[in-house]
Amino acid sequence: EDFFVHGLERWRVGMKIPRMRLVGHSLGGILAASYAARYPQHVSRLCLASPATPPPHNLEAVRKRSTFFRLVLWLWDFGATPQGLMRLAGPLGPYMALRGCQRRFLRDREAHEEPTDLRLLAKVLYHSWAAAASGEKALSTVLQPGGSARVPLEGRMAAACTMPTTFLYGGGKDWMDPNQGRLIAAAMRRSGKQCHINLVGKAGHQLFLDDPPAFVSALLVAMAPPPRAPEGEGEEEEEEEEERK
Repeated sequence: EDFFVHGLERWRVGMKIPRMRLVGHSLGGILAASYAARYPQHVSRLCLASPATPPPHNLEAVRKRSTFFRLVLWLWDFGATPQGLMRLAGPLGPYMALRGCQRRFLRDREAHEEPTDLRLLAKVLYHSWAAAASGEKALSTVLQPGGSARVPLEGRMAAACTMPTTFLYGGGKDWMDPNQGRLIAAAMRRSGKQCHINLVGKAGHQLFLDDPPAFVSALLVAMAPPPRAPEGEGEEEEEEEEERK
């Protein structure tokens, strides 16, 4: 996590941004929360879109199920990734990417025609995944097998994330568990923090692709600044904020 958190902080300093509204999706949600907990003074609002919070599972029980599952868990801890499998597929990679997108994103399974942008998305994914490994190397160091954070979010967010925070989950087949987000939100509220959870339409994990209008609406609400005080009120606080900047 430190690699990404320090990189984002260097970018913020270089761009001369005193405070920002920060959004992170999936693994990016874990990293955004980590940054916000480390540098709360530089984050005015935080939105975690379907962050890596899958349903709880017992890894030891999974290891005992079969040799296959033990192999899968060992490969994950060793650093194997879905992107690596795409590279190993060679010329079959583009077909695998397209079939994966068709299974994941086609809402009308009976349709004979698919949206043009689906094939474009498959091409983008293939060329991104088939390229030399980069950020994917962090998957097994930040996430446990199954997708949950190796360093739980609940304690550090409740302790350090002082900014208004929103969790967004898909209202459809999102394999991330909103109940895990609710536990974190409850812990934050017990410590006096402001935190909300919203479900986005019929979206799954890829909120912005599954239901773009509903996702944009929910994101705008999450990122909206607080109502302005009537003229003449709050001027002293605004002046103090400008001095801090």
